[in-house]
Amino acid sequence: MGLGGIKTVTLAEARAMAQKYCEIARSGGDPLEKRRLESQEVPTFKEAAFAVHLEKSKARKAVV
Repeated sequence: MGLGGIKTVTLAEARAMAQKYCEIARSGGDPLEKRRLESQEVPTFKEAAFAVHLEKSKARKAVV
């Protein structure tokens, strides 16, 4: 399981991630599944932009 490239992840960050994933594995969990779930929680740029657009358009309609 990769933790990231040397140019993007510091040694301290890699150690912290490794410790977190080892604890998940020791408790019977699947660290890869946990990682997949975490990455799914982050919206894509398109989703985030659409959400902001909806909020802004609602605010403009309320003022007019």
